[in-house]
Amino acid sequence: MLRTLVEPAREVVSLIAAVLVLPEYWISRARRRNGGTPHHFAYIYGDGVVRLAALGDRSVVLLLRSLARAAVAVHPIAVAVVVVAWQVVTSV
Repeated sequence: MLRTLVEPAREVVSLIAAVLVLPEYWISRARRRNGGTPHHFAYIYGDGVVRLAALGDRSVVLLLRSLARAAVAVHPIAVAVVVVAWQVVTSV
């Protein structure tokens, strides 16, 4: 189940990165249209967003795959016992 969430989660990270780059794209496009060149900061900002997206992508993959491995390694009855115990402790 968790492994099936890896690709959609990666797509969400990509979508967030695209949204973060949009303002820089619009400003750079307007400057080019007026005969200028984009500010140097635009390239720095774009590189930062790409690095952040790559880090987010790797983190999502690592987290979900690790959780999937842990879910397979832990017996479902053990999980049920912990959940029931937690419910009993928090209800007091």
